[in-house]
Amino acid sequence: MTFLFAYLAVIVAVGLLICFKGRDLFRPAVAVVSFVAVYMIVSSAVGNDRNGMITAVLAGLVAALLTGFVLKLGVFILGILGGVVAGSALEQFVPIDLEHSRILFIAVCAIIFGLIAVKFLNVMISACTALSGAPLVTAPCTFLLLNAKTLHTYVGHTYDETIRHINEELFGSLQANHGGIVLGAAAVLFLVGFIVQMKTNKKAF
Repeated sequence: MTFLFAYLAVIVAVGLLICFKGRDLFRPAVAVVSFVAVYMIVSSAVGNDRNGMITAVLAGLVAALLTGFVLKLGVFILGILGGVVAGSALEQFVPIDLEHSRILFIAVCAIIFGLIAVKFLNVMISACTALSGAPLVTAPCTFLLLNAKTLHTYVGHTYDETIRHINEELFGSLQANHGGIVLGAAAVLFLVGFIVQMKTNKKAF
């Protein structure tokens, strides 16, 4: 039973961190992932000798330092693409006759959409992390409340078996039979987490 409670506590703790501190944690997480990915790619290409490891570490550090710029650039490009699509649709309703004027109108729309996408990047990060973390809190809590008297039945002979039983319940039966409760509680926690992040978290990028 101790392991069962400890496992659920870890899930809830991770969910709370993501829900309320997701934006603060987002950039470090992306930086770490970027470092590891680039390090592995470079080390496999140049070898595992001393010089190769130094090169891989330096390349990983550069990638980690550039994550903010690269992410902003990627979001800006996606915003531009969305602006091109929106501009192409809107220019039909704008009284523009000359071809170069239409191109200019679409270009302006693309730039505006790109800037808006970057401007609201932190809002999107806060929303996505709060949305991801909320169910990790509400599902285990709902599971404990609904199965308080039968928790011992989920304890297996090994740790792996216990984890499998809990995961099957959290992401299977619980969602199927009590999905409305989990979803409603997650929606409330998402709103609280999003508001807290917007008021307290630093700008990630």
